[in-house]
Amino acid sequence: MFSSDGKYILTGGADKVINVIDASNGKVLRALAKQDDALLDLRQSRDGKLLAAAYVNADDPSRPAPVVIWDLENQSPRSRILEPGVVFNGGEFLLDGRLLMTSGSEKELKIWSVRP
Repeated sequence: MFSSDGKYILTGGADKVINVIDASNGKVLRALAKQDDALLDLRQSRDGKLLAAAYVNADDPSRPAPVVIWDLENQSPRSRILEPGVVFNGGEFLLDGRLLMTSGSEKELKIWSVRP
């Protein structure tokens, strides 16, 4: 995915690492800490400060894996969202970037506070 300002490409996958790539030259600028699960989806807050990374359990995709909220300035995880029995299938930061909406099924939406 492209960053909210279009300057970077954020990638990740089965290698369990999120890379921040310079969109102008394709060079990897930094890699965020490797996680236990494979990356499923990325969503960036509109101000570009937070990144929600949804992971999938590589051994059993039907089992829950966390959504990690990354602080991109510090390049560190800020919080983890994990609910028993909920497998991530979509989400988005709300306009002010303080809340993250996630969906674990076609009948359920949850809203999480991700900033103080």
